Amino acid sequence: MKLGKKPRLLIFFTLCLSGCSLTQVFSRTQMLMGDVPVSIQIRAPFYQKEKAFEAMEEAYKVARGLETELSEFKIVSDTSRLNNGKAGETIPVGAALFNLLKTAEKISRETNGAFDVTYASPRGISFHDLEIKDSGRMVYLKKSGIKIGVSGIAKGYIVDQMSDSLIQQGFKDHLVNAGGDLGAHGVWEVGIRDPRREGFSLCTMTLEDQSASTSGLYERGEHIMDPRTKKRVKRNDLLSATVIGPSTLETDPLATAAFVLSSPEIEELFSQSSQIALFLVGADKKVRKIGLSSLECQP
Repeated sequence: MKLGKKPRLLIFFTLCLSGCSLTQVFSRTQMLMGDVPVSIQIRAPFYQKEKAFEAMEEAYKVARGLETELSEFKIVSDTSRLNNGKAGETIPVGAALFNLLKTAEKISRETNGAFDVTYASPRGISFHDLEIKDSGRMVYLKKSGIKIGVSGIAKGYIVDQMSDSLIQQGFKDHLVNAGGDLGAHGVWEVGIRDPRREGFSLCTMTLEDQSASTSGLYERGEHIMDPRTKKRVKRNDLLSATVIGPSTLETDPLATAAFVLSSPEIEELFSQSSQIALFLVGADKKVRKIGLSSLECQP
């Protein structure tokens, strides 16, 4: 599953919080999902160093397994089996793709189709041509030619599953960062990158048990497609969009949708949310926040 690189958030961390004089941050990075650098940072006592690195390797193992299960480029994956299906077929899928599709359906509905995993399908096909059946984890295909592309949501799902693996192994204080999609468990400080100056941030914020995803056109050019028009998105008013929320599974597709939606649609979707914040970096490099009043990004 070659997902490509997304604009990255800058991450800052302190080696010790109050009352944890022996705490350190252990980190490791591996390339997954094609060419995505995926880093894990665990904050733990020094004596847990060996166990922390073992937990990281187990989390990477989880990610590699999900990549095989979800990638549309692997013929044995659930996604490929759906893409090879025909109208009238009901196809059983695994828990990973089923959960991913359920969330994708919700986000597609909330964004009026600005996010749609069927974007690679021929014109005239949308998410409405899939029927997700809770009983037995089945997907019914209403039309032939449906092509699922999970690049806008799978990375977020994988980050969440890696975090769950680390928590199950006893490491609740950690951060997983997959090239622009990150899950912060515990307290971590992150910065919204200056899109035109790599290594510099426009502002910083403190995340606690929250996720963040950033989308933009400044690293990969016009790569975001509007599923409703099948055309690539062009924006002169926006450099990046960063979404903060409870799970990376949701922030990943919402960050993509923010680039597709018009300004009035963005306001309508994000302004009333009590759990989601959107930080928009305009062409003038000014940062504007919508939603979640309790979270601020400080210059």
